[in-house]
Amino acid sequence: MSKRFISFFLSAFLMSFSATYAVDLSTFLKAKLDNNQALNAANDQVKNAANFYKARHYQQIWVKGDGFTSAAETVLDVLKKAAVEGLEPSDYARALELVEEAKSNSGKLLEAEIALTALALEYVDDLLGERLNPRKIGKALYLKAKNIDAVQIMTEAMAKDPSGEWLTHLTISHPEYQLLKSKLAEYRAQSEQSHYPNLSKGKKIELKSTGGRVETLQWQLSSLGYLTEKHSQGTVDIATEQAIKSFQEENHLKVDGIVGTITVAALNSYNLDDRIRQIIVSMERWRWLPEDLGKRYVLVNIAGFELAAIENGVEKLRMPVIIGRTYRKTPVFSSKIDSVRFNPSWHVPRSIAVKDKLKKIRKDPAYLTRGGYILYNSHGDRMNPHNVNWGSVSASNFNFRIRQNPGSNNALGKIRFAIKSPFNVYLHSTPDKHLFEKEKRNFSSGCIRVGDPKSLAVFVFNDEGSWPYDRIAKNMEGTQTQNVPIKNPVNVYISYFTVWKGSDSKLRFSQDLYGQDKAIWDALQSRKKNRI
Repeated sequence: MSKRFISFFLSAFLMSFSATYAVDLSTFLKAKLDNNQALNAANDQVKNAANFYKARHYQQIWVKGDGFTSAAETVLDVLKKAAVEGLEPSDYARALELVEEAKSNSGKLLEAEIALTALALEYVDDLLGERLNPRKIGKALYLKAKNIDAVQIMTEAMAKDPSGEWLTHLTISHPEYQLLKSKLAEYRAQSEQSHYPNLSKGKKIELKSTGGRVETLQWQLSSLGYLTEKHSQGTVDIATEQAIKSFQEENHLKVDGIVGTITVAALNSYNLDDRIRQIIVSMERWRWLPEDLGKRYVLVNIAGFELAAIENGVEKLRMPVIIGRTYRKTPVFSSKIDSVRFNPSWHVPRSIAVKDKLKKIRKDPAYLTRGGYILYNSHGDRMNPHNVNWGSVSASNFNFRIRQNPGSNNALGKIRFAIKSPFNVYLHSTPDKHLFEKEKRNFSSGCIRVGDPKSLAVFVFNDEGSWPYDRIAKNMEGTQTQNVPIKNPVNVYISYFTVWKGSDSKLRFSQDLYGQDKAIWDALQSRKKNRI
């Protein structure tokens, strides 16, 4: 869709009809919008409007006599309040301006009629996920662009509800989107009302601490909505300590109720405008997901280092995950878990073999044997690593394949959940369980290591009945490799939300580890500039 300002196109498009019309407006609509030569030069907004009017036999919808219908006022009100949905009201402002101009200049009625239709259609597109194409943003985003038929949606909606009220109810129905929407309003209100102070460096603040720094801390916590109960001013009481813990939990910090260097830095970097931007970007991400995620699905949040399993809208599981390093990002995509492999072997990708393993093998070829790795040449013949002149092997002439045998030290652990995708990315267990104790868990080469693989397997196999927890545990304790197809593959959404709903239904915030939020925000700002 063209992002240039609509008034330019409409002015040119309607030039020959700028005078006050002498016949009904529908005649002008048909004459102008049924003109293929003129339409070819128009932008997508006007073309969409033309298709809309064609479907309703060029009957005007917003103009009545020398004024506007109540439906027009309803739709204008929705466009004015677009910020409620995390959209940009200025994107639709031209419709409001033209309507106001037309109220005192009937020669503008036709332009206002079409502009209101064009921008109402664009609002539908934007709200339902066509504002940006995620694949054009980059940063390991591989979601398909939405294909919204706003013309059909608005045609059917206006036929059922000519009042335009339907547009006031159009939204993204996901509960998490609705939570973000309500919190966006709260944070905007706080941003307008609050002056946010900085907490100076000093001794740790903990239960029973007193003084001016405690007062500043309490001000911060109150401004951010964590300290809402009555508390002792200037003293860390139970209410203040609980507020500290809530802040720490929601911001992925160590939850101990003690304000040390890390918590001070987090509090001082907490900018309400930044949080508002995070929420808007997260709302945009929800628009990209299907309206119906499925009866049963797994949602991985890369930025939050978490996985949730949902059935019939109810969370059944939540667990920590380990995701890809910043230079080996876990991709964002949607697919299905279609099989489970117990005691998998690991075919080491060439990129990992060259970048990670080669240096260790050069230093000590026995590294392969100790780790349960088998070396093959390019013909598939097994090789003795001690018989290779590793000093002459480089990334450019590395003609070997490496496979790690199943076992307790296998990089994929004891179970692997296969995901249909071109990325060679899996969910799997891991022998490095101690890494789940870290707050920031970006240690993998792109795959997703799960904290509770047995419970995840129970969820994935749930429909099949023949794979209870005990059987899964027994298979994982064994040594035999077994691949089990999933009769009813489970939807999986590998996502990236820096703002999301925690298990207690409160918002959680995380850092923009991969820079994706910044890329999306920049794309939104660029889109805005290109429209004006």
